[in-house]
Amino acid sequence: MKSRDERRVWLQENEDLMINLAEEFVDESLYKLDGAQLDNETLELSVQVMTELRKTLGLFETVITGNEELEA
Repeated sequence: MKSRDERRVWLQENEDLMINLAEEFVDESLYKLDGAQLDNETLELSVQVMTELRKTLGLFETVITGNEELEA
């Protein structure tokens, strides 16, 4: 595993790539809800998607920053 300083340098060098990957991930995840009618099922799905996005982006941040304490 790279040191924290090495990860920071890598992240700085690849910042645009990481931003694009995160934005594409969010866009693709939300695409499923685009144009859907807001009934109870769609609302529940929206909440589920947003919850999973939050968890995934949190894990993404943890991997990038090298935080050793992952939440289960």
